[in-house]
Amino acid sequence: MSLLFLFLLQSLYFGNADTEVRCGPLFKKKRLEVRTSVADIEKTQRKFIVKDVLDRNIFWKAYLEDGVLSMRIQLKVPSQGYRSSLQGHKIYKEMMEHFGVKNIKKIESVWIEQTNFTQFFKNIEKGMSEKEAALNTWSGRQAKSYGFSKVSVEVYVNSLTLKKSIMIEFSRP
Repeated sequence: MSLLFLFLLQSLYFGNADTEVRCGPLFKKKRLEVRTSVADIEKTQRKFIVKDVLDRNIFWKAYLEDGVLSMRIQLKVPSQGYRSSLQGHKIYKEMMEHFGVKNIKKIESVWIEQTNFTQFFKNIEKGMSEKEAALNTWSGRQAKSYGFSKVSVEVYVNSLTLKKSIMIEFSRP
């Protein structure tokens, strides 16, 4: 059982108390305070982890196993009204260079009540298909820039909390 699947199960059953959904027709953009972050980076052949030593809520965790890159990213904490000063596009580039794009067959992630989640549902409201909506998120644009433009999307709903999660997979065509 993959780490990503275990995380998905955890999020569906326990929810994510640190965030709040802000999507749909009532979506209101909230300006977030920028908090200075101090990154601690741990790199091995199979993992790339960036942690903010000043704030345990800020992290970027990526694992490469058998060509599958699984990620869990949280650089914003909307429910607390702030975001990290860490720059996602720079971390993404460093991560891809660390693992080597040629070693990655597919990229998978679970989106729960954060930027990609919100962008995905806003794109659906604009009339995009699920695949188009996924490619037009921040993570979708990053994946596509490295040649991962084939998309698989599964939306899950927790039957107890009715919270949604999106399991995304980007691969090369």
